[in-house]
Amino acid sequence: MACAVSLRAPAAAAAPAPAAVDPVADLRPLAVARDPSAGGRILAALRQGPPALRRAALVSLLSNLPPGTVSVKDMSPWLSDPDAAVRGRAATAVGRLGGKAAVRALLPLAADPNPGVRLTAVFWLGALRDPAATAALGRTLSGDSNADVRTQAARALKRVGTRRARRELRGASRDEDARVRRAARE
Repeated sequence: MACAVSLRAPAAAAAPAPAAVDPVADLRPLAVARDPSAGGRILAALRQGPPALRRAALVSLLSNLPPGTVSVKDMSPWLSDPDAAVRGRAATAVGRLGGKAAVRALLPLAADPNPGVRLTAVFWLGALRDPAATAALGRTLSGDSNADVRTQAARALKRVGTRRARRELRGASRDEDARVRRAARE
């Protein structure tokens, strides 16, 4: 019986997989400490970070901060970030802050190039129920190329609830998408 001998070198042992890196691990203690100065330190760290850090941290960290720690003005650089996911999460953070300043900051995002960002901005404009958003929501309802965004604009106008908002909704009865027509009717 013949014995086979391998001339190949033994396979190297596979290197252990690197541990998953949590991009917000160093910042998390600042957020949970409820330190009033934490907002500024977190924002400074986020300015230096890569998109993955900014995306991960914007909502998870900033939503844990005590009220008044971060302002809409503090968040405004992320509303124009090149990364659409960062803009969307910043829109959520701004919407959660609320108030007239939040509405003013969110209005331009109703026309953002990214439909996900537009959807988020329109949602928060409706949630804030400020009549100042009516014109932008009406333009979105009548002119956005994305049916999901138009549907959300109809819902947002219903939440605003003013006479002018109801007028804007009338035009949606002729929308090409049944979901938009239904949202405007309900």
